Amino acid sequence: MTTHLTFNEIMDFLSFETLDNNSLKLASTVNTHIARCQECFELVRSFQLLQEEFEELGMTGEFTAIANKRFKEKKTQPMRTLNQLQK
Repeated sequence: MTTHLTFNEIMDFLSFETLDNNSLKLASTVNTHIARCQECFELVRSFQLLQEEFEELGMTGEFTAIANKRFKEKKTQPMRTLNQLQK
């Protein structure tokens, strides 16, 4: 059984503001994982696309808030969360 990336790992990966040892380690972890796990690759890419859409609308902070609320408060699975965010 493959261990998948966590929601927090994905969101931290998408929200790098500075490059430090922790962010470089996380980037390496995520990139190594998505190179071999198609499900996580698709999930990360989908979140990236959604984040870009929010950024184009000037709503970068809203993306993070909505993603956190939908996933953390409702304890849903990442793919279900992604489907909810796309609605």
